[in-house]
Amino acid sequence: MRNLTTPRELELLRHVARTGDTIPKAGIALNMSTQPSKNHLQAAYKSLGVHSMTGAFIVLGWLKAPKEKTYYEL
Repeated sequence: MRNLTTPRELELLRHVARTGDTIPKAGIALNMSTQPSKNHLQAAYKSLGVHSMTGAFIVLGWLKAPKEKTYYEL
């Protein structure tokens, strides 16, 4: 298992984080076709050990995870 994302994977994630574009739209903006952009995204998820864009953003420190409420705060 890889433990680092490639520069291209990070570029794709950064673009989505900044613009909110969908993966196909981000791929077009970065001169990639749809399937390679999806492949980069899946590879980034795998190397970061996550299953979602939100998870990737949290692991990369671009988004803070929500604080879970304790039983007493409910």
